[in-house]
Amino acid sequence: MKKIILVILATVMFASCQKDEIVETVIENQNGEKIEIVFNNTRNIATVIFQNDTILLDGQKPASGIWYEKDGYELRGKGEEIKLTRNGKVVYQTSNYFDAINSEIEK
Repeated sequence: MKKIILVILATVMFASCQKDEIVETVIENQNGEKIEIVFNNTRNIATVIFQNDTILLDGQKPASGIWYEKDGYELRGKGEEIKLTRNGKVVYQTSNYFDAINSEIEK
């Protein structure tokens, strides 16, 4: 019994000592608007800082690229393209790349 408790305790201590894999980036679009994104790859979350708002988003499973969403916000991207929407309306994007894709899908 003592052996099992020691193994569980060692596992918990090891897990708590591991550092999260964090990637931080600041992106500026063609209009000069900036968005800061902090990706926590260990916990599969992204923190978006845009126009003095801090938005915590949960990771989704994209076919490729990135996809995070929560509480009406959605962050998608691939390569250098990033798009942030709130309740389906675009609040930030880096180019018209997504508009071109969406118009092709609607046809």
